[in-house]
Amino acid sequence: MAEFSLKSKERLATCEKELQLICNEAIVYTDFTIVTGHRTKEEQNSLYERGFSKLQWPNGKHNSTPSQAVDVAPYVRPFGALFGGPEQVKRIMEMTGKRKGEVHSFIEKAYARLIGIMEGIAYSNNIKVRVGLDWDHDFNTLDQNFHDLGHVELHD
Repeated sequence: MAEFSLKSKERLATCEKELQLICNEAIVYTDFTIVTGHRTKEEQNSLYERGFSKLQWPNGKHNSTPSQAVDVAPYVRPFGALFGGPEQVKRIMEMTGKRKGEVHSFIEKAYARLIGIMEGIAYSNNIKVRVGLDWDHDFNTLDQNFHDLGHVELHD
């Protein structure tokens, strides 16, 4: 069975109890890392300035204490935490002999699997969430204009 690293546990501890419950149950089914829980003003604004967030401080769900959002990444051996950056994609291509599109598809499927597990756990615990894989929760990911595959937030 997979378990969180000390760093993932520290990041998860900055999140609302409901998100902690979802993540602690999901780790039983699949390995993943906690990328971000709470974000400071500096962290949030830096992500905004670099185009990795649409929101400035204090408007993001990561900016509350405790955080109402968590960012996760699937962990698949032997590749590690899947972020999908150019260097990682290139390394996976070299390791597997797969084409770039195949590697991107592999990474997207790993996220879909993880987020699906997390959504199922949320649903079974009567916790309403919204995910960056499908912001409007209509199961049509083609209508998204901002993809944040590993983002899970509490939703009213």
